[in-house]
Amino acid sequence: MSENPVDESRNSTKSNTELIKMQRDLRKRKKRKIIIIVLISVVAVFALIVFLISMAMNAINDMINKTYLNVEQAQVTRSDLSQYVESGGGIGLADISFVDIRNSLEVDEVFVEEGDKVTADTMLMTVTESSLMDAISQVQGKIDSLDDSIADVSDDKISGKVKAPLEGRVKLIYCKEEDSVADTVCDNGALIVLSLDGKMTCDVPETGLKAGDQVKVFDKDGNEYKGQVSRVKAGKAQILVSDKVLMPDDKVTVKDENNNTIADAQVQINKPLSITGYKGTVKTIKCKAGDKVKAGDVLLTLSDTKISADYDSLLKQRKEQEDILNEYLKIYKEGGIFAGEAGVIKTIYDPDAKTEEDNDDDMSMNPADYADYMGQDTGSDLANIEDEEEEVEAGYTRVARISPNTTFAANVGIAEKDILKIKEGMKAKIEIEAIDYKGEGKVTEISDEPSDKQNGIYTATIEFEKTDEMLTGMYAAVKIEVNSADNVLSVKTSAIRKSGNGEFVYTEYNSETREFGGMVYVTTGLSNDDFTEIKDGLKEGDTVYYESDRSAMSDMMYGEETSEETEEEDPAQAKIDEHNAAIASMEAEESDQGEEQ
Repeated sequence: MSENPVDESRNSTKSNTELIKMQRDLRKRKKRKIIIIVLISVVAVFALIVFLISMAMNAINDMINKTYLNVEQAQVTRSDLSQYVESGGGIGLADISFVDIRNSLEVDEVFVEEGDKVTADTMLMTVTESSLMDAISQVQGKIDSLDDSIADVSDDKISGKVKAPLEGRVKLIYCKEEDSVADTVCDNGALIVLSLDGKMTCDVPETGLKAGDQVKVFDKDGNEYKGQVSRVKAGKAQILVSDKVLMPDDKVTVKDENNNTIADAQVQINKPLSITGYKGTVKTIKCKAGDKVKAGDVLLTLSDTKISADYDSLLKQRKEQEDILNEYLKIYKEGGIFAGEAGVIKTIYDPDAKTEEDNDDDMSMNPADYADYMGQDTGSDLANIEDEEEEVEAGYTRVARISPNTTFAANVGIAEKDILKIKEGMKAKIEIEAIDYKGEGKVTEISDEPSDKQNGIYTATIEFEKTDEMLTGMYAAVKIEVNSADNVLSVKTSAIRKSGNGEFVYTEYNSETREFGGMVYVTTGLSNDDFTEIKDGLKEGDTVYYESDRSAMSDMMYGEETSEETEEEDPAQAKIDEHNAAIASMEAEESDQGEEQ
């Protein structure tokens, strides 16, 4: 008998259902596995990205630390330091010399021209014989007149004795034998000082004293003198004591009648009389300190008193006329006016020049009519910086300017904050880039007033030796040494840091952590752009660490900035540069004008 078909059908259906379920479970497991694999892959990629970014950042940081921070070290050493004030300006001839003649002389003929080389013995010009003889005659007449006046007063005498005008006691004698009367009076105010009323005086606190009270006065040796209160005013009591023993400025102690100390004081002459004089030499001293003298008593005898004050004045005037006469006689003997110094003629007096007022045909000109020609008038085209600062002596006219052609000068602007640091004679470093020149000079002149009042710029003149390559108007950079220190402890200025507590340096640096340490506060002295003096805090041989300026590589990495973007311009220095440029332009223009003329 066969099996039941229904049962077989059921079993078949059940098997299909289980198979489907198994297939479904298998698909789910595969899906989960794929998801897990994907998640693992994503996490791995993310981790790799983070790792790579971290490595890149570390590499960048290392590069920045090595390039941008650029940590350096320096040793504390001994060196010579100098501090400078820096400026610059146009250069030009400095050692111009001048030839001046008296206004009374007339130029006749000139033998040289501008640009000619001359020696000290080169004759520049002659003067008319008539003007020279007339000038000599006038001077000799003045000398003769003075001689008559001197003869009239030659018998005038100053007394050879100094007498006491009033009775008194000699308290101070400032002079000694052989002393000049005038010098002694000038230094001390008197030759001798008398006490007229026989009293010395001192002031003590009032402390209940009243006029008329008796007190005791003790000197430094304990000697006692009787004193009396003469007046009480403004909390002070004036004490009078005999002048017989006590001297001016002696220290005393004032006590009351019960020996209670009132105060210590110094005594002075109560009514002094100064004996003075103005002429002669002390020959003998007829008194001594403490002497009592009467009116008319001789205190001193003098020598060299036979010349009166008028006599002295007349002799001085005669000497001045003698000097003028010698000038004229020298010209008469030598035949003309000479250079007196070797060099090159820069400007020379022109006797053929005419003023608007001069319309006659006489070619012999009076130099007094042409004072403006040599730069003595602000309207002169030939006036230059040398003439403006070298005034012509009264009674003279400038007829020639000669340059020995050996020295150049630079007139440079100095800010008011630095001008007081500069003194005449200070050394200066000179650099002229146009001719690759480096040398030294010195400060020869400093202006008393600002050349640029609005910006407070003063002018200093620096002179230096001229070379063949130098030309007027070239720009010179100048560094004036205003301070120096020899063999002092110093360290790189870049290593000095500042804080609210003062200046400090780092003496340690950890290259792994890139951290500074060992902060040490220091006391600094002289400083310049390169080195700074260390007065306290470090010793020779110590090492300091510091972060230097940005390197060239970092400039390429981060983009190089122009100096206009990274540096702030110093307004004062800008004004100085502008001032110096103006000077250089002016000097060049004047040089061109001189060449044209």
